[in-house]
Amino acid sequence: MTKKPGMTEAEWLVSADRQAMFRVVRARSHSRKCRLFAVACCRAITPPLPDPRSCRAIEVAERHADGLATNEELTRASKQAGDAHAIAVQQWGKEGACLEWGAEFVAWPHPCNAAENVSWAVVNCRKGHEAPDYPAQADFIRDIFGNPFRPVTFEPEWRTSAVIALAEGIYQEGAFDRLPILADALQDAGCENEDILSHLRGQGPHVKGCWPVDLLIGRA
Repeated sequence: MTKKPGMTEAEWLVSADRQAMFRVVRARSHSRKCRLFAVACCRAITPPLPDPRSCRAIEVAERHADGLATNEELTRASKQAGDAHAIAVQQWGKEGACLEWGAEFVAWPHPCNAAENVSWAVVNCRKGHEAPDYPAQADFIRDIFGNPFRPVTFEPEWRTSAVIALAEGIYQEGAFDRLPILADALQDAGCENEDILSHLRGQGPHVKGCWPVDLLIGRA
């Protein structure tokens, strides 16, 4: 077994220590996936943040991860979310405005720093809101990054037109309820990799950046 910085494979599979998990993924320079982790944490806030500037920062960060928003748009969205955060501080106090702070962080230019700061901010959610705690965030990390100690390779013959169409639809629409259907299509194409199939058929949570979907559509 190959050992990655500060964590073993057995620890990775059950860990709720998102800081130790970040040290593993940062060592592999997963900038896009770090951004999508930050987005997943923000999108899991319920009810959603009321200020449209905060919501826009999350949207722009998600599009930026896929090259659909410019660096200038990202910077502008972060600044506008910062303005929303300043208003929230006046209303809720510094600690009560952590959720808006997270929306500002999500559009920071360095995605791994953004992810770690969002991770901290959303945990400190104020009364009336719910946000993913550290164990839930660890599950997001596993969904997005997979198992870095056991990389999976998709065989070319598994990428049938039906499989790719399903995977693209799931990614674009966030239709994670279709993941078991994708698992069936992969199995029909000859895939018997238990890591892939069990993940797609598992209860999740599943978020944008889910590792088997990313690998299929070439966004890993």
